[in-house]
Amino acid sequence: MSSKFGLPVLDDAVGGGVPRGHVLLLEEETGLSEDVLVSLFIAGGLTNEEHVFVLNTDYASSTIRDLLSGQGIDAIGFEDSGKLCFINAFGTEEPSSEKAYAVVHNIADIREIHSNVKKFSEKMQPPEKFRGVIDSLSTIILSSGDPRSTFMFVRSLVISMKRSGGIVLMTIHKKAHSNRLIAALEHVVDGVIELRKEHYYRDWRSIFQIKKMIGRRFSTREFAFAVHEGKFVVE
Repeated sequence: MSSKFGLPVLDDAVGGGVPRGHVLLLEEETGLSEDVLVSLFIAGGLTNEEHVFVLNTDYASSTIRDLLSGQGIDAIGFEDSGKLCFINAFGTEEPSSEKAYAVVHNIADIREIHSNVKKFSEKMQPPEKFRGVIDSLSTIILSSGDPRSTFMFVRSLVISMKRSGGIVLMTIHKKAHSNRLIAALEHVVDGVIELRKEHYYRDWRSIFQIKKMIGRRFSTREFAFAVHEGKFVVE
């Protein structure tokens, strides 16, 4: 059983959608608008009538609402219905932050983060009808100063999603961490999607590529993309 990611070309590249029970790692470089791809993933869940949680460490929830608006999604409406829930780890933000499902008071405490994610996933019925976003894993690692505990949290999340059938997308800034940590995370998760820049003649181009997707035959093609007016456009 699978679920649409929310970007048609990516769904096609993995045989129609992401398998349920998967934890995905989205590796990105600075300036590649990974937030737009994340908003497509959130929108894909909401339009599929899934419950979605967003653990936001890097953006205020108002910014994420604006991104979703660019995808034609009324975020506040979904929040009011309980379909979209923010686990706010960004800090004090706009007045509407009282709508947050939960608040992480100490982002350096991996146990507090794990507890809030677990609380959300355990309340979902049916359990296979939810997805989540952790944006970003880098901020959690750098704030805690404890890559090992973060790795164990990710491993626990992978086990939990296998049991529940949920899907979680985590973002990470690849160059902020050691190659050893990135390799360890790539090993334990179910899927890896990379956003990167590369030289193209005398210029640069933005690329996304699927590097891993357990349980699927997937295309390793390099897709060039651009972001225009909030839209993720594959060239």
